[in-house]
Amino acid sequence: GVPQISGVSYLDFRSPVEYNITAEDGSTKKYTVIIYENNLKNPGQIEIEFAKYSVSETGGEITIKVIRKNGNEGKATVQLETLDLTAQESLDYTQLTTQLIWEDGDDNDKEIKIQILSDDINEDEEAFQVRLFNFIGGNKGGNSLSEIIIRDSSANDDDSDDGGDKGDGDNDGNDPQDPNGNDGDTGSGSGGCSYSPNLDTDTQNANKTFWLLLFSFIFINAFIRYKNPRK
Repeated sequence: GVPQISGVSYLDFRSPVEYNITAEDGSTKKYTVIIYENNLKNPGQIEIEFAKYSVSETGGEITIKVIRKNGNEGKATVQLETLDLTAQESLDYTQLTTQLIWEDGDDNDKEIKIQILSDDINEDEEAFQVRLFNFIGGNKGGNSLSEIIIRDSSANDDDSDDGGDKGDGDNDGNDPQDPNGNDGDTGSGSGGCSYSPNLDTDTQNANKTFWLLLFSFIFINAFIRYKNPRK
């Protein structure tokens, strides 16, 4: 071929430069060289915020953040899609495909909401993926693929009442405070008076005073009879 001479060019490439190239057969062809200056110092990286998310089956939706970091120069776009794993779109979640766009200087987070669908089936945890692809203008970051785990809500259900039955005051004879089966609310039964700690303090004091006076009366009466026996 035609010998080529390499060296340093002092041409100003800020404007288009034309070269006339002569082939071995003597034919000549003109080429125009245009140098484009790349002013984009750092377009940044685009990725999903976390590699794994978890949501309850009854959560309604989950929010995924896609972030642009370490630079924001120039326009950047990326495609996002959901992919089945053990979870199935239309049964467990709503399928989503979209494009995310950042304009020059924009590095705000993009929030993506994915609908979670609930059913009455008792099942194990299920999962699907969110994937980023087709990066244009921005570099691929660390998390371009994220797993979404759907927790089964029926495993946490409790059929018992939260407050429980507070009772209606009846005593079935199993109350350790009253082995005779007397009603603890009244403090009395068919066999006579009985002390109950369920009574208020004033009532308890009145009962104690009554019994103290009664026993005192019986004791004094017996003492008088002893000192003055009948003839």
